[in-house]
Amino acid sequence: MSSNDLKGMSINYAKDIKSKATNLLRRRHTDASFIDKGLVPSREEIYKWQTSFEHLLNHKYGIALFRGFLKTEFSEENIEFWLECEDYKYTSKELKRIAKSKKIYQDFVAIGSPKEVNLDIELRAHTAQNILNPSHDTFERAQRRIQALMEKDSYPRFLESSLYKNLLGSNSPPAPDHKSSPLCASTENLSSSSSSKSIQLSLTKLFTKPNQIESKDQRCAASASSNELVK
Repeated sequence: MSSNDLKGMSINYAKDIKSKATNLLRRRHTDASFIDKGLVPSREEIYKWQTSFEHLLNHKYGIALFRGFLKTEFSEENIEFWLECEDYKYTSKELKRIAKSKKIYQDFVAIGSPKEVNLDIELRAHTAQNILNPSHDTFERAQRRIQALMEKDSYPRFLESSLYKNLLGSNSPPAPDHKSSPLCASTENLSSSSSSKSIQLSLTKLFTKPNQIESKDQRCAASASSNELVK
C-alpha cells in the first residue's frame, strides 16, 4: 500500500468520524422532537407490533421505541446497522453508495469496529468481498441476519418490557358493549392519562441528556411548591 493510499484512508477516516458526530447530534435532536410532538401511533398500529416484527420496523415511532429498549440492553448497534442498511439500499448515486458502503463496513462489520455486530466469519468475509464492488444488495445478507437475531432475541423481550406495555396500556381497547358510568369513565381517563405520561417520560429520559431531565424535574418541583404556597 502506497503512502498516497494511506493518506487517503486517513482523510476518509477523519471525515467518517466527523460525519458520525454530526449524525449523532442530528439523531438526538430528531428523536427529541419526535417525542415532544407526542406522535403516538394509533391503537391498531400498536397492537400490530405484537403480530410481527416487520410491523414494528415499518413504523417510525415503533422503531424509536424499540431503539430506546435496545439502549437499555446495550445492543443499539443492531438497529442502527439495520437502519443504515435500509438507507444504503435507496442510495442511487454511485459515489455516495461507495462512500456509504465503506462507512457501514468500518462502523459495523469490520472486526474490532466501534459498533461491531454479530456476524459469522463466512458472512463477514462475504460482506467484505461485496465492498470491493458495492451494489444495492451489498449488505442484504448481513442485514437479514441481524434482523433475524433481533426478532428472535430482543423483540420478545421488547413486547414484555415496560416501555411497550405502558404504551399498550394507554391505548387499551374498550370492552365490547360496555357502558361506563361517569365515575368509571373519569377513572379510566385518569388511568389512560397516567399511562400516557409514563410512556412519554420513559421515552424522554431515553433520548434526552441527563442534565436536561434533571433541570426539567427541578422546574416541576418548584412549580408544585409554588402551587402549594398559593393554596
